[in-house]
Amino acid sequence: MWILIKRIDATRVASLFYMGPPVTMLMAWMVVGDTLLLMDVIGLLVVLIGVLLTQVKFSKLKKLKP
Repeated sequence: MWILIKRIDATRVASLFYMGPPVTMLMAWMVVGDTLLLMDVIGLLVVLIGVLLTQVKFSKLKKLKP
């Protein structure tokens, strides 16, 4: 974690902690054979989109617009 903080902002590193429960859910599905419900997948997508939004630098996106 300290290596990540040296390379990127602490706020962006902290947002990666939200991926812990979804990753654990996927690991339980793959290793133990736990069943995934529709709400589990929807929750995974919500967390993934939220983390991706915090990782994108919007200043770069503004430059891409004509």
